[in-house]
Amino acid sequence: LSVLLRAKQKKLSELPATSIELEPLQKKMLERALAFLTSNGFTIDSYPVICTEELPRGIHGLAKEDKIYVSLAAFAKGTRELAATLLEEYIHLEHEVHDETRAMQNVLFDIILGQIEKLKGEPM
Repeated sequence: LSVLLRAKQKKLSELPATSIELEPLQKKMLERALAFLTSNGFTIDSYPVICTEELPRGIHGLAKEDKIYVSLAAFAKGTRELAATLLEEYIHLEHEVHDETRAMQNVLFDIILGQIEKLKGEPM
């Protein structure tokens, strides 16, 4: 393994048990993202959400050991990116699927098509 890959794996194995203290704006963003997802049928709060600075650069979220880890980088991209990160990690945990797999793709399409059917009020 490369030195960078080993460093990334080491960092991911040392994730915090508790969330860092968020700024008031970040708290509001998290509340809005969670409220939006919950109101649309995604029970994100069934998993603890841990906000952290400990994820490697470029990683906005991680699903591990029945917890959702969110980096501050997701907050920097806005509430929509934060919601997308929470949703992706929730899907990993709820459906037991991994990044960049056909199984993940199938779950995403099922969710998208299900939401369209719900919006239209009729099945395809």
